[in-house]
Amino acid sequence: MLKRDRIYLAHSSLLSGRIVHGRDQLNYDVTNCETKVISGGKNFIAQLNEQWSSNSLALLENADNQLLGSSRMTNVQICRDNILLCITRGENASPELMPSSMLPQDGTLVFVNVNPIEYGHIYLVPYKFYNPSKILDKGSLEYINEIAIELDDCCFRMFYDYAPLVNPSAVYFQANFFASVLPVELGELIPVYGDPLDGGIQICEVAGYPIKTLVFMSRDNPKLLARFMSEMCSVLQERNAVFSLLISDCARKFFLFPQVQSSSATNHLSAWECGGYFIFNTVTKFDDVSEEDISNRLASVSLDDQDFQTLKQQSCCIANKVFP
Repeated sequence: MLKRDRIYLAHSSLLSGRIVHGRDQLNYDVTNCETKVISGGKNFIAQLNEQWSSNSLALLENADNQLLGSSRMTNVQICRDNILLCITRGENASPELMPSSMLPQDGTLVFVNVNPIEYGHIYLVPYKFYNPSKILDKGSLEYINEIAIELDDCCFRMFYDYAPLVNPSAVYFQANFFASVLPVELGELIPVYGDPLDGGIQICEVAGYPIKTLVFMSRDNPKLLARFMSEMCSVLQERNAVFSLLISDCARKFFLFPQVQSSSATNHLSAWECGGYFIFNTVTKFDDVSEEDISNRLASVSLDDQDFQTLKQQSCCIANKVFP
């Protein structure tokens, strides 16, 4: 395990499609997959990946923090070969790599993803050994945020998806490296709350994006931002709202994609899809996809104007509560 909050081991060793983890290899080299920018003004990105599968998510559902309790430790054996490392806090001021066969009482497990969508695709599973949680709590989000801060690489992005009616118990993040910015990050921002010059939290709306999106930013105080986002996520989860998060710019920006409720996972979009990055498993679909197709897919899960306005008001109320 690592003392302090570092993920450098995952960055240096996860050479997409070529590393050996335990007894298996990744299913393919994602760096060989063809990608393109779809013509139009939104700059949506399409990837042709005929081998990609979402089945690896089932692996994480067997290894989330619900399975780390003492009564069900045998389930961890299912994924032991896929564990890259465990990140946890220590007393030392500098990071330290410590080989260990035992899990610490709390931390973040880092799993390799055998079906990556981009370079360095991993799962990050926050857990508390003696106090498992079914929802994302404040401590877990702050821990994840610290990993992004310490990694200090603007190409590194983290994702979180919450759909309670589809999968109410899995709590995990995904992360990978993108060489270029995602389409949603290029959008014009409309100020909603805060002043970027006062060093606090700023809330903005992404103008003209097909799925209504809020952006929460703090240039100088990412830890303060994580505190606010934990409150925001807590309110959304208490209301069983469907949403996705994109954490970018070394944890200085959180993109919130609220989605309409559905009992089917196929009706929800992942965080990277909300950000404008789509995967296609056939050449025909990859060649034929248009900006209109992507825009319609994004718009189909978006909140309506009234619900989005309510969400903006709620986010401002939470900001006033956290920063009176």
